[in-house]
Amino acid sequence: MRALPNLAAPPTPRLRPDPFARAVDCGLSSGEGLATIAAMNVRRFAAWLSLLAMVQPGLRGQEPAPPSTPPTKWKSPTGEMLVVHAPPADGKVPRWTVWWTPLDAKQAGEMLFHFDELQRRHGDRGVRIAMILAPDEAKVLAAKQPSVAVVTPVPLADDELPEGPQDHVFAVGWSAYLATAGGELLADVPMDALDDALLACASGGELGALAGQMQELEGYLHNVTDAEVPEATAQGIRKALPHCGGAHACAVLEAWWGRGDHAAALAAVDQGLRELGGHTYATVVFCDFVLRGDHSDPAVPRRLAVELAPVVAASGDSPFAQLVYVRALLRAGNQKLAGRIVEKLQKTIGQRADLQLQIAETLMDAPEPKGFRALAEQLLAASEQNGHDEEAAMMTRHKILVRCGDAAGAKKLFEARFPDRDSSILNNVAWYCCIRPSTLGRFPTFADEVANAMMEHSGGNILSNYRDTVALAFFC
Repeated sequence: MRALPNLAAPPTPRLRPDPFARAVDCGLSSGEGLATIAAMNVRRFAAWLSLLAMVQPGLRGQEPAPPSTPPTKWKSPTGEMLVVHAPPADGKVPRWTVWWTPLDAKQAGEMLFHFDELQRRHGDRGVRIAMILAPDEAKVLAAKQPSVAVVTPVPLADDELPEGPQDHVFAVGWSAYLATAGGELLADVPMDALDDALLACASGGELGALAGQMQELEGYLHNVTDAEVPEATAQGIRKALPHCGGAHACAVLEAWWGRGDHAAALAAVDQGLRELGGHTYATVVFCDFVLRGDHSDPAVPRRLAVELAPVVAASGDSPFAQLVYVRALLRAGNQKLAGRIVEKLQKTIGQRADLQLQIAETLMDAPEPKGFRALAEQLLAASEQNGHDEEAAMMTRHKILVRCGDAAGAKKLFEARFPDRDSSILNNVAWYCCIRPSTLGRFPTFADEVANAMMEHSGGNILSNYRDTVALAFFC
């Protein structure tokens, strides 16, 4: 048996200093010393460990504390969420959480560019972002190790289920819940207004007032075509939401459609692009609305096509951003580049009927759309196989026929869809086609067809409460 050294004797010089002696010389003690020794060859230093146990009784009970584990559940405004994936902790204490429910993992991936940007910009302020998905979809997205958290609702027992429908837990839309880290709901925020809402939270601003502005903006977007929003209101909303694409777009459309002030509209375009710089998603929203506005000045789409090129590059594979870019290129006369982007886009959207319809409709904004007719009709047919929306498909088909010079075919399609010519139904169809943000500026020739049918059916004696619809359709 190897003899224990005399601790009172002077240390013997060694070519390779003993790690235990080095630990003692450096003043390491208790748990810290044990942690150092544990990394060594235990068999070789067994004698030293025995000695250390004798010299420092009770040391064995001072084990290092296990590392803390992050919580596996987070509280949201709609209940507990099971954390499937969370990015590495950065040491910041969460203060707010942005909750968003995409349709599926694919749509979530298409919007990651926006949430990555928000996380980079606001992460130091205590903001965390979580995407809510069904369990299977959550696993698909989590496997990609995104920079945002992926969660799924914790299943509730039968006796825990609240009364009434539970669809709100998986409510899908282009807005997100903004809540405290503890799960208290603060506001339901449009996607491109999240930047302003998060800035208001971080600066201690009045989020309630900002939420009111966001609600007003939603109503404004439904009324800007009808010129019912005063200029002061448009400017007030834009000032309150300086990084919101919809707010800046409304200022442009109000000048174009509300006052017919082209110079003011161009100034609003400049201001919007300037203030939205670096805010990718909001810039795309802004350009989308502006491109569906006045078509009288070809310089506008040319300008937007140039501005959109780096923005689209920053948005990854976002179909929304690419479709807006394609519209700008077509309206600017660059059909060759637009065609290449559409060819690539077809491969990325898969069998999504809504996007197939949007590509077909966008192609008809080309100055000479006949060259795209075959592709547009192919996309229309594919969307039918994938369960498209019948009304959207009908309006898209009508636009293809009109833009490609088949007015007779367009009229026949319309008459087959509305054989009774009910003025009340036609009034609603034309009105919502003109003012609804999803169709605003996309189908003006269809609204014109409906308005003409209303005039023909009434023999010119149209009811007073339908006249504004006809006037709006003719204006558009």
